[in-house]
Amino acid sequence: FQDGYTVMSCKMFFFEQFDAFRKKCGCGEENFIQSLSRCIKWDSSGGKSGSAFLQTLDNRFVIKELSHSELDAFINFSSSYFEYMSQALFHDLPTALAKILGFYQIQIKNSTTGKSFKMDVIIMENLFYETKTSRIFDLKGSMRNRHVEQTGKENEVLLDENMVEYIYESPIFVREYDKKLLRASLWNETLFLAKMNVMDYSLVVGVDNENHSLTVGIIDCIRTFT
Repeated sequence: FQDGYTVMSCKMFFFEQFDAFRKKCGCGEENFIQSLSRCIKWDSSGGKSGSAFLQTLDNRFVIKELSHSELDAFINFSSSYFEYMSQALFHDLPTALAKILGFYQIQIKNSTTGKSFKMDVIIMENLFYETKTSRIFDLKGSMRNRHVEQTGKENEVLLDENMVEYIYESPIFVREYDKKLLRASLWNETLFLAKMNVMDYSLVVGVDNENHSLTVGIIDCIRTFT
């Protein structure tokens, strides 16, 4: 569409796959668009990619800008991702992969000056939508340079060594059935990501002390070996 001398366009990739995926996840098109219509810049902590992030005002979705390498990686990764997630969703298999719900290219061009701006983005679920978290951990399974000084700020992201310190003082108890589901999910996910040569992903854990629950998900699984 056009506003004065500015032409704006949005190209949708894998429309049919994502549309079916969102419907299976209970995310209707009207609610999806309504959420995306109101976003704010989100200064995420815990990541080092330098990508721009937005968050919908209802906290339901996160929009992440893709670099050129991440864009190429996702295109190569997408068909296997859809196949894997469709099997998990339609056959009720345990999965901890944070869901990617859309892939778009946004372009803004001024017809007078010829200047243009282009951004490739993916839409991801917010793992902590409608949850209360007292602690958030970004885990990579390494103890090397994986510690940050705690500031006490809201939604502060802590790392592996912080997790070890935390569970030493306040052990986390999980029911045997839930532990088996988590182990099965992580086994399937890490095997799948390894086959795709995907690296640099994290297991994010949100601890809700009030409701005695954990929210977990594997995020940022776009980058690959080169």
